[in-house]
Amino acid sequence: MSKKILNFKYNNLTLVFLGCIFFISIFNIENSYAINLSDQAETYRNKGYAAQEKGSIDEAISWYQKAVNLDTNYAAPHNDLGILYEAKGWIERAESEYQKAISIDPDYARAHTNLGLLYERKGELEKAAYHWMRRYKLGLPGDPWTEEARRRLEKLGLVDKSGQKISDRISNDT
Repeated sequence: MSKKILNFKYNNLTLVFLGCIFFISIFNIENSYAINLSDQAETYRNKGYAAQEKGSIDEAISWYQKAVNLDTNYAAPHNDLGILYEAKGWIERAESEYQKAISIDPDYARAHTNLGLLYERKGELEKAAYHWMRRYKLGLPGDPWTEEARRRLEKLGLVDKSGQKISDRISNDT
């Protein structure tokens, strides 16, 4: 084989190799960047919680907002914002944050609890019942909020004392 052909093949292989290394390094940088953002968002949420515990509501809101801005798929700080907005009397904003938490994580039990409570206060019992039922179904036996969800559903006439849906019991009796 001629020296030119060998150099051409060698140069092409070198370019392919360097290209692979370049793309692998970019992929690793993007993944580590995403991981770092998630870690930073969690750090911001923890700082928000610490501020909330101290009674610094506005500072806590600021930290939670930083967390959701960093990681748009992080449901917990949306729920936290909802709690604080509700405490400030900003009901629509609270409802919106709880809904965002559930849109990110449909099985986020705490957001269902908070929406159940919020809708009860607003007198929207059908919506409250939906979120209490979701909370009840997501809960673990012995969890106090699972039991609270059952009690609330019982008051609304949707489950009996055993936790069985009344509609299921009626359809089984016929």
